[in-house]
Amino acid sequence: MTFTGHLSAHYVIGTTAAFSHVTPLLQLALSLLELTPDLCISFIVHANNIETCHKVFSQSDQYEEVTKPRLRLYTVGDAGLELKKVGEAFMEMVYKSGEQYGTILGSCSHFGWPFPTMFIFDLTSFFYPQIKSAVEAQIPNCPPVRLVGYWPLPVADLLFLAGDVTNGSIRWLGEEIDTLSTAQGVDLKIGLTLDKTVTESGKIVNVSGCNPCSLYERWAFDINWKDPTLSYGWFAYLNGVQAACSEVSAMIGCFPSSVVEAETLKAVQTDGQLTKSAEPFIEMGYFPKPASDQIEIRVREFLDRHAERQVTLLSFGTVVEAGPGISTLFDFLVDNDLPFVYACGGQKEVLPAHVREVLAKGEKEGKCIAPDWVNQTAILGHKSIKCFLSHCGANSFCEAVMASVPILAWPIKWDQILLGSLVHKHAIGVELLQHRRGANVGQETAHRKIRMEGTSEALHSELVEAFDLIEKEGDEMRERARELGDKIREKREGEWNENVKKFGMRGR
Repeated sequence: MTFTGHLSAHYVIGTTAAFSHVTPLLQLALSLLELTPDLCISFIVHANNIETCHKVFSQSDQYEEVTKPRLRLYTVGDAGLELKKVGEAFMEMVYKSGEQYGTILGSCSHFGWPFPTMFIFDLTSFFYPQIKSAVEAQIPNCPPVRLVGYWPLPVADLLFLAGDVTNGSIRWLGEEIDTLSTAQGVDLKIGLTLDKTVTESGKIVNVSGCNPCSLYERWAFDINWKDPTLSYGWFAYLNGVQAACSEVSAMIGCFPSSVVEAETLKAVQTDGQLTKSAEPFIEMGYFPKPASDQIEIRVREFLDRHAERQVTLLSFGTVVEAGPGISTLFDFLVDNDLPFVYACGGQKEVLPAHVREVLAKGEKEGKCIAPDWVNQTAILGHKSIKCFLSHCGANSFCEAVMASVPILAWPIKWDQILLGSLVHKHAIGVELLQHRRGANVGQETAHRKIRMEGTSEALHSELVEAFDLIEKEGDEMRERARELGDKIREKREGEWNENVKKFGMRGR
């Protein structure tokens, strides 16, 4: 489709500060523009994600001619802020996004764009409904702008946080806090309740369609819920997401839930809480990244030196939170001469001193390479890659599936834990457990009944078993991942594109 010059609808999209959340939402924006020739989009994004935006643009062969004239980026915050300072960037979005939304509303006529009819926002940035209302209140006779929530993660996490308790939600947590009487104030009250319910109770959460999970398993590290800053912050997030879900008229998402968590998606689409004010969840589907062979020269040289399926790719996400087990992991890889690429995200300085020493030694001996940034999709497609040891973020999970690469899941928190269990459920890799610390130590996982020991010895033994299993059953894992990837591609070209087209025609 080409730009006709006539615009009938205008959507505003508000993103969050997290690097990993921006790309899928931007891909959705480009798809909406490509499939809806009379739509224009204003995109609010943190300044330190602008480079990410331009990388996505460069992958679209229709950007310059078709979508660029109908897409405007509105930046918020400090472009020099380090990507790992997500909390600071989040607060900049809270305090400064309203100014940009006001600019968008005030400049429509200047650009010849229609007044917005829809505001789509990342539900993890639950502050947008309040900002939207405050800005619109300053405009006399402001036309209604429909509010739509975008969920960036597996829908199981949405159900867990904001669904009905009958579907495994933790909405009951607020009632638990209300029942605890304390004179020390609300912060301590929340902290004591979280410590009691998360750390001590052993309560099992059964999110519809998911493996059962003890509540403490959602955090694979030592966490002090009695710290009021931590406990109040997380509870504010929980309440914020729940409140935001109650204010939207529709919810959408780009995770391939119907392929990897189909039963859970059905539960979300009929959930009493999530459909109280909104129509059933609309799956826009995953956008596979274009095939690429653009690998940094020294990384390519390292990969090319190795035979087929010899190299492990390691990544723990934009912000490294691997836990103390990371030392055992790197010792294991280097001591066993297992070649690996570690995408460290420019964060070598935050790694434990021992890990930095092991990395330096391994790089010197040619056993590994640790570039700051890599083209993860391209590396996963290289013939030398054996497996992907990942924190199991949503993007990494999908990229591994699309490349048919077995996953060694090293999840640390939140949706990562759910995705790690999906690796086990679909048998597309190995769900690691012995890196987990905190309340997990000495306990059994609810879905596999394996005791988490919390020792380097247990983790070392698990790594031996995991790599042996990849060696023996890697072909079967790859085939199962390939089947999932084929389903995703089929849905992308069919059902999901139709959903995007229909959604782009709203607001007329």
